[in-house]
This record gives sequence, C-alpha cells and structure tokens, in this order.
Amino acid sequence: MASRATRPNRRGAASPAAIERAARERDAIELRRAGHSFESIAAELGFANRGAAYKAVQRGLSRWMREADEDLRTMELARTDLMISRLQPLVDRDPPDLAAVQTLLRVMDYRARICGLYAPAKYQVGVAVAVKAASDTSMLDAFDAWQGVIARAAGLEATAADAQDAQLALPSGLATGSSTHDRDAGATS
Repeated sequence: MASRATRPNRRGAASPAAIERAARERDAIELRRAGHSFESIAAELGFANRGAAYKAVQRGLSRWMREADEDLRTMELARTDLMISRLQPLVDRDPPDLAAVQTLLRVMDYRARICGLYAPAKYQVGVAVAVKAASDTSMLDAFDAWQGVIARAAGLEATAADAQDAQLALPSGLATGSSTHDRDAGATS
C-alpha cells in the first residue's frame, strides 16, 4: 500500500475525478456557447442524456462565475428573451395557451438561475440576554404570587390589586411596573 504522502488524492476539489468533471463542465459550456443543443452536447461529451448535459452546463455556470462565462450568460439571456417574446402572445390571448404558460414559466426560471437570483440570502442575527440574580426564596415568593395572578386570570377573576401584590412580591430590581395584563385585568373589575 502506498504511503499517505505518495498516495494520489482521490477525493476533494483537487481529485482526478473532480478535475475531469470540471473539464467536462467547461467543455459543455464551450459547446453551448458555440450554439450546440443539449442533445448534441450529451452525445459529444458522453453524458447519459440531454438532462445530464443541461445540469453540467448549469453546474459549470454556477461554479465558474467569471468574466469568461459572461459571454455565454449574455447569449443565454438573449436566447431566453427571444423565447419569452415568442411565448408572450400565446400567454396573453384569451384563453391563454396553458402549454405556453408552462413553457414560459420554465424559461423564466432558467433565466432567473442564469442571473443568480436564487442565491441564498445571508442574514446576521444577534441575541442579547440579561439575567438578574435574586435569592432563591424571593424568586419563589414572586413565582407563587404570579402563579396566583395567572390562575385567577384564567378564570377571569384577576384584579388590579392581585397584579399589584405580585409586583410587590418581586425582588428589588425585577419589578417591571404595570403590564398589559395589569391594565386589562383592572379594566374588567
């Protein structure tokens, strides 16, 4: 068995298989740029069918978003514009041609993918949490007081005085003033 240093890299971006796949994708892009159909690309490069050739071009375009591929992207956008302009009258008539509507939607989807409109959005979310410590007994007293308020509120019997009692039971620094529940409960009594 070959040592780790002399063994060929069989996996990853620099593996022979990955390099061969990238070359085939590049060749598929070049053939598409020259105006070949996906059927002819599949036959020439040995893909199983036109769908596999189509996927190779799509993978190559998404992988190699460079200026060299911008010409092909521009050409594909011009082709989709032509298809859309020919399909639009069939879609606009009354009643619309449903096959033309489906084809138009597929062409528009292809156009959106070429333009990179389906790229995932990136969001940055941050959460800040602050906790104030209190003695165990004062927290239990506050919990008991609020539990009584909640139990009475479930039966719609809570009063503003109940909520005030619960607020007073909170340890200093945790009292929050009146809450929506306090105002709503007080309005019903």
